[in-house]
Amino acid sequence: MHFFSKKTFLLFFVTAAFIYGCTNNKADSVKPVTPVTCDTANLTFSGDINPIVQQNCTLSGCHTNATMAGGYSFETYSGFHMAIQNERLIGAINHQSGFIAMPQNSAKLSDCDIARITQWVAIGAPNN
Repeated sequence: MHFFSKKTFLLFFVTAAFIYGCTNNKADSVKPVTPVTCDTANLTFSGDINPIVQQNCTLSGCHTNATMAGGYSFETYSGFHMAIQNERLIGAINHQSGFIAMPQNSAKLSDCDIARITQWVAIGAPNN
């Protein structure tokens, strides 16, 4: 009878563990992964484009009033707009053949940053 008790206890324990493991679904506690999206709607120069430009073009010391790399200063909208008018900007940030890849000696901008700049240029590059 003593052996039966141990066997019964072991069977009960294994069954309880199995049932608990199968019913304790932790999926409810796992947060879903939010896909990263690139918002290209309602772009503004001051809120969306200029921060990209400042981070990648002027803070590096390249396109400032003092250095004027390539003849451009991106410290102001008008300076940045000059690069758009001569149609060099989009080719440069996309690292297209025939253009000097920008940012120079650095990694290409993220796909989202390129999409935002390209879309902003496509809607007329407003100074907003």
